[in-house]
Amino acid sequence: VDFRHPPAPLLSLMAGGAADISADFTYQVAPDRTFTVNQGPVTRTVVAGPAGEIGETSIINGIKFSGYISHDLKTLVMSTNSPTVETRTDEDGNILDYRICHRARTAVKIK
Repeated sequence: VDFRHPPAPLLSLMAGGAADISADFTYQVAPDRTFTVNQGPVTRTVVAGPAGEIGETSIINGIKFSGYISHDLKTLVMSTNSPTVETRTDEDGNILDYRICHRARTAVKIK
């Protein structure tokens, strides 16, 4: 592929974007400062990016994290345990696709 003039489908994959994301979650913390998070469903609405995707809303199910809390209680690190199949649906419940994803997060208390 000539990346100086990529074809339109590749341009869409290469494009940056932004989305509003919201989700409910539950969590459990163990005495050794490990924790688990069950997240979802995650609602994602595209607010910037390729013109055809702006306003698109999807819902992702099946995201679970495990993590650790630092000794000073100011940092959380978490990830999914292994690549997981996630189901993405539209607002009417129609399946859009299945994704195999691995996620990692770091949260730092700054005040």
